[in-house]
Amino acid sequence: QLLQGVLMELFDLDWSICFWMLITACTLAPLTWFGTPKDFWPIAVGALVTTVVACIIIMVNVAQEGAEFEKVVYPAPTVNGFFSAFGTIMFAFAGASTFPTIQADMKDRSQFKYAAIFAILILFLIYFPMASVGYFSLGDQVEDNIVVAMSNGWQKVTVEIMLLLHLVTAFPIITNPPAQMFEEMLKIPTSFNIKRCLFRTFSVFGLLFIAETIPSFGAILNLVGGSTVTLLTFVFPPLFYMRIADATIGVKGVQEKRIPLWERIYCWALILIGVAGGCVATYSAIVSIADAEFSQPCYISTNVTASASH
Repeated sequence: QLLQGVLMELFDLDWSICFWMLITACTLAPLTWFGTPKDFWPIAVGALVTTVVACIIIMVNVAQEGAEFEKVVYPAPTVNGFFSAFGTIMFAFAGASTFPTIQADMKDRSQFKYAAIFAILILFLIYFPMASVGYFSLGDQVEDNIVVAMSNGWQKVTVEIMLLLHLVTAFPIITNPPAQMFEEMLKIPTSFNIKRCLFRTFSVFGLLFIAETIPSFGAILNLVGGSTVTLLTFVFPPLFYMRIADATIGVKGVQEKRIPLWERIYCWALILIGVAGGCVATYSAIVSIADAEFSQPCYISTNVTASASH
């Protein structure tokens, strides 16, 4: 949709979003052929830089628009809105699932905790100002996709280009860990080879099939965030950490890892919050999906356009 919007703005190319998804998949497939994140670390830097630039431009533009409002109306908070937001926020932290493979690639793995803290701090410094500026500047006029709330012009086009570059650079990072896992299960060599290229290309086109089946992906965004991503970010990491640490106790030749009581309580608190929030967020997302109107799959309808929600 970003690619469609940018080229529509610049070159007046009014092509179907289904066609753009096919072009995007063909472009992204070769980028997934790299082995592990250490082989394409500049891509991660590019993803961060493009995101920061886009967020700064958005905040300036939205603040300028909000200053022109005579009165800003703030919607009343609701329980359903809170848990819907929980799912969306969890989706924003989906990249946390890449942490294990990043740690495996580090020269000094003992420094991983500092890298993780620094990464989460950067996310907070990006997301919190964005949410604050959007809410306090536009109130109930803010859109689910903040870019939609921007006025047309060079700023909006620049933001769309930056976000497009971010998605292009972030895609290989997000898909790399599951690709490595399945390749290990299928006995695909870790060195660069044709089997890896074919498998990862097939995976990308599998995702393309899902995208072509559900062009209105915004309708299931909260469902994915509230269910699978919540498990990957809130529930599984502390649970697996405790199980791995406990498995070292009493084993000869292995350094024991005894978790202090306060840390174990903290881990279980994270798990309980994740389970409770994830269940309610998933239920809320399912209810929203039941009430939503979906576009027909691209291979059934040939008239899917940019009207599909982002």
